[in-house]
Amino acid sequence: MNDSQVNKKSAIQADYKVSLNGKDLSGIIAPRLISLTLRECRGGDSDTLDIVLDDSKNDLAIPKRSADIKLSIGWAGESLADKGTFKVDEVEASGAPDIITIRAKSASMTNEMHVRREKSWHGQSLGAIVGAIAGRHSLKAAVAATLAKVAIDHIDQTHESDMSFLTRLAKRYDAVMNVKNMRLLFMPIGTGKTVSGKTLAVLNLTRSSGDGHRYHVAQRES
Repeated sequence: MNDSQVNKKSAIQADYKVSLNGKDLSGIIAPRLISLTLRECRGGDSDTLDIVLDDSKNDLAIPKRSADIKLSIGWAGESLADKGTFKVDEVEASGAPDIITIRAKSASMTNEMHVRREKSWHGQSLGAIVGAIAGRHSLKAAVAATLAKVAIDHIDQTHESDMSFLTRLAKRYDAVMNVKNMRLLFMPIGTGKTVSGKTLAVLNLTRSSGDGHRYHVAQRES
């Protein structure tokens, strides 16, 4: 790597856009931002967003619970990736020094998805079942073609939430289920492809890619 490549690499900066109830607050947040942490989960866990702000001037208003936060992240000078909308779940003010912590959960993962239901499914495809559940929660179903056509003669959803039922279906058919940006995703696990079948780009990480690393391995279910 030559000097020009090093200088170009070191100049890359993270960038973001944060909107609250439709109003862009990125400029207000920028000089006060202590940390912004996005945790993307799979299965029945909601994506979470934590924003920690410096309120030493005591002039920041605490957002109301259930307020909508829209987040996009990426690199300065490049298109930002839309990470969806989150609803404020917790707000904490502490000091000194005065700090405001905002915790939000994915707006796509509604509480209704965790309500237990009684339902029997007869002679339907996996795609139809996922589509019906998605429609119930105002989501758009995105099911991989190889899974959508799987025929299911009969299956019962007995005293079981839609989220739990979908997780069980995903485990049975070696798939991953998730809710992202108002879409209910259902796709084969470990294929390195998107729901539409496109191959995901390979990202090579080396020591020069950052200033820290951590490796962890744990025994999980086969």
